[in-house]
Amino acid sequence: MKKILITGLTGFIGSWLSILLNSKGYKVYGISLANNDPLKTYNKCKLSRITSSYICNILEYNKLKEKFKKIKPDFVVHLAAQPIVLNSYKYPLNTLLTNIVGTLNIVKLTSMYGSGKLINFTSDKVYNNTGKNKKFNEKDLLLGDDPYSFSKSCADLIGQNIEHHLENIKISTIRCGNIIGGGDWSDYRLIPDYYRAYLSNNNLIIRNAKYVRPWQNVITPISIIHQIIQKNKTSMFDTFNVGPNNYNINVENVINKLNQINKNKVKIKFSNIKNSKESKSLKLSTLKSKKIFQYPKRSLNQDLRFLNKWYLNSFSNKNMYNYTIKQIKDYLN
Repeated sequence: MKKILITGLTGFIGSWLSILLNSKGYKVYGISLANNDPLKTYNKCKLSRITSSYICNILEYNKLKEKFKKIKPDFVVHLAAQPIVLNSYKYPLNTLLTNIVGTLNIVKLTSMYGSGKLINFTSDKVYNNTGKNKKFNEKDLLLGDDPYSFSKSCADLIGQNIEHHLENIKISTIRCGNIIGGGDWSDYRLIPDYYRAYLSNNNLIIRNAKYVRPWQNVITPISIIHQIIQKNKTSMFDTFNVGPNNYNINVENVINKLNQINKNKVKIKFSNIKNSKESKSLKLSTLKSKKIFQYPKRSLNQDLRFLNKWYLNSFSNKNMYNYTIKQIKDYLN
């Protein structure tokens, strides 16, 4: 049985990935911060029962080293990060340390213990986005212009360059677009804000309504991570953009589509106050990754319906572990 170590397992993407990998017969380990929010996927699906998860900050090198020596993973998936752009302005030092030094720690320990195979999950925000309406490809310049984006640019470059200086390390770098899906309750994110308004019967205030993003359901990137682990091909240890099937849609259209699915239950107000801290347009070229990986053939409307069903089922206290496995299977078929 292959042993997979996921950093950030208790987070949104890590929880979904652990469910998929567990259902495929892998032994899943995690290194994460504590997650006590009962609404989030990790707790809704009771993942502590099916994973061996250790509470540890990725900046605590000696503690990390102990866990790596004990686990000796066949694959490491590095998801742990400070992932929120607005929080990076409030806490720039923590963001830089976590996303840069934390990544260095994970890369080094992956090379020292286990098979040395690492999936480094960065971001679509690593690119030098000058505001031009273009699709970024993997050869474009990396230069994030806010603390979060800059830190992820550095984390990305660490993965690309350190392979040449450490023994026993093979790295696949994944740059993902805006990931949406059931169980995400992060602050300052569109979909979680929508369901907070849904539950509280409060108005949803939308800023930056015309901003364009490459939206994709979480099942797409976790399925690609699974393909890398399962097939273990040399061609998969490279740098890839992972994004939607040719739809880049603005915030207003996304939230209106979601609200229509729910028969306009949430009252939405669009604010004229602009947030200049984020780029107006962000698009990814996924031509390279689509030559290597099998992508689910889903539309944005389908993505929204899938995540909406997950949230609504979670409110009624269904068996969310079994429901999540079913949703992954249905989405990929």
